[in-house]
Amino acid sequence: MIREMIAADAEEVLAIYAYGVSARNATFETRVPTWRDSVILERRSAKVGAD
Repeated sequence: MIREMIAADAEEVLAIYAYGVSARNATFETRVPTWRDSVILERRSAKVGAD
C-alpha cells in the first residue's frame, strides 16, 4: 500500500536520506536537514510504502 508521507515517517525517511548524504552519491547536500526544514516536505506528491 502506498500513502502520502506524514511527520510520523520522519525518522525512517531521514535515515534513508542520511545514508544518501554519507554515501555522497544520492544528493549534493552535505548535511541531513531536520524534518521541518526538509525539501522532502515540499514534494507534495512524495509517497511511502505503508506497512
